Amino acid sequence: MGYLTGLDQQKVYLKELESGQYITIDSTVILEGKFFFSGKIAEPEIFIISIEQKQLQLMIGNENVVIKGDWNLFPKVSISGSEINKEWVVYNNTILIPARTSLIKLFGEMKTANENNDTLLINILHKENDSIYLSQLQETKNYILQHNNTYLALSLLDYYWKSFKTQDKVSLFKSLNKGLQRYPSYKKLVENIKIENDLAINKVAPFVEVKNEKNEILTPASFRGKLLLINFCASWCGPCRA
Repeated sequence: MGYLTGLDQQKVYLKELESGQYITIDSTVILEGKFFFSGKIAEPEIFIISIEQKQLQLMIGNENVVIKGDWNLFPKVSISGSEINKEWVVYNNTILIPARTSLIKLFGEMKTANENNDTLLINILHKENDSIYLSQLQETKNYILQHNNTYLALSLLDYYWKSFKTQDKVSLFKSLNKGLQRYPSYKKLVENIKIENDLAINKVAPFVEVKNEKNEILTPASFRGKLLLINFCASWCGPCRA
């Protein structure tokens, strides 16, 4: 439920993050300063409430969330009813936004360095970029460990899964509170760990079946006891197809 003074008859859009883009999933109209969305989701997600080019980002689940404020100050409003959103705001303000601000400043310096063809400065800025990202990753890791009983910790581990080192993934996952097992994201991480264990170095290669130029079916067992080099090619790669 939303209460925004100074608005009436305006359209409100609810957007959901999907494949890196926000997609409109619902809309309604503000009547006498009030608007309402309803629905059920499997686990908390990040949403955008969009009104006349102004956007409010929040992370919510199936709670009864109430948004109150003055349209002239939007998106600076009061949000109540969602503990996960409070945690999300803290993480954003203490870790994500400072890192993003530093990167935006760095990108501006990088643009100038490229225009001036200053290779020395470009290399320095690339290292600074890596340092900022690694610092954010370490802070996120610490946040997960310190808030391992929260859904946000699970969500962050899922989001940054490919960025963490293997040993960190396992230790962070083991630190999660068992009460989080009910969420699909937890089950997804269990499957990720199983897949990575199966594909680890010195493990038996997964079963594959291909045909050679003689139309003979080949499997890893066909080369048992021999060294086997597999070259993976992409169908869109010209040199690979040649």
